[in-house]
Amino acid sequence: MIKFYTAMTAAMFISQTAISDDFSEENDRTDSPIVECLNSLSRACAFETAMRVAIAEKLSIERAKVLTAVGRAMAETGKPDDARMTLNMALEEARLSKISFAVDAKIMEIAPILAMIGDIDRAVELAASVQTLNGRDRILSLAADMVAEQGDVSGARKISEAVENRQRAIWIALSAMRTLVHQGSTQGLNEFADSILPDVEALKRPSDKLLAMVRLAMAYKAGGNSEKALMLQAQTDEIKNSFASYSLKARVAAAQLEYTSAGEDVDSGSRAYVEAIAAEKRIRGHLDKSSITDEMGPALAFSGYTDHAVGYVRYYQETLEKSNYLKKVARLSDKNSNSALASAVRETLVLTQEIENGFEADEVRMNLLFAARSIGDLKLARDVTLTMQDDDNAAKALALLIPLL
Repeated sequence: MIKFYTAMTAAMFISQTAISDDFSEENDRTDSPIVECLNSLSRACAFETAMRVAIAEKLSIERAKVLTAVGRAMAETGKPDDARMTLNMALEEARLSKISFAVDAKIMEIAPILAMIGDIDRAVELAASVQTLNGRDRILSLAADMVAEQGDVSGARKISEAVENRQRAIWIALSAMRTLVHQGSTQGLNEFADSILPDVEALKRPSDKLLAMVRLAMAYKAGGNSEKALMLQAQTDEIKNSFASYSLKARVAAAQLEYTSAGEDVDSGSRAYVEAIAAEKRIRGHLDKSSITDEMGPALAFSGYTDHAVGYVRYYQETLEKSNYLKKVARLSDKNSNSALASAVRETLVLTQEIENGFEADEVRMNLLFAARSIGDLKLARDVTLTMQDDDNAAKALALLIPLL
């Protein structure tokens, strides 16, 4: 890796006219190094080209953006030391901007990656430096999920225990547990569930308690503690029918669908699927449905019903909302069954042509890129990257392709 950084240092002397740092509304960079690399993709060219763009960028916060993506790619390709070095560079670049909210936003990206490579204490420390409580909790939530994606039960638990607001800590822990179950990482899951059971039982709002109990039951079931799983399910069955809200019933049905999918009982899973769809159909109006499908869609994907989950994208009016939804669904979908999801990503990508604001259009494209990454579709991810209008965003996307190569 020393030779790599030597090459990158030499690249500092490349003329900045070789890579435009201006936002291009015309999206015309047919002769740019990014397109050249995309036309003959390799890890080496992707790393080098992304770094060249970062070095040529005049704004430190934009350099930080690309460096963070490069650091993530290094982390995801088994280069933790290089990732750590690059992420430190990104953080220093962000701090050079002296714009506090921009630094906090970059920490929100960097801290979870550091947690993913095992630097959990550093990630928690960085999160604590962020100015707002919501920001700190958001970072720890992302970190817990990212660590869970690596199958690290103890790491996810440690991060959730660092959350200041204990009620938020419950939902962060439950989200991490769902990710762990999706990854098939169940060793230590019962102990993780035990650690938040008293907090769940102490929840004062009945609807929150109901949902949390169902999700916790799923963790116990996946962890092999059927006794506690059945106990919690019995408690939820006693109280769920007392609620008149169709929205809550749909959320509970989605959670119970995940519960049944965590086991081997196919018949129960099928019944839960029918109940979940029936609950969703009772809700009228696109606006109400989109608030429910934000939970129902990922639950369906988690349970193997990705095609049905993709159909819910029609309930989202704005293109950005559609892309956010597809990103969530893709994260919990089965990589071996993604044709409908890939089609939805392509259809949403076409809609970006109607967005006048180039930065907003690129935000949509970045969401779609993450969806393509989640289902392991390199061609789709490459095609999304080609449509990026801003060179820094294109370089970031290029770096994010590296784990797929």
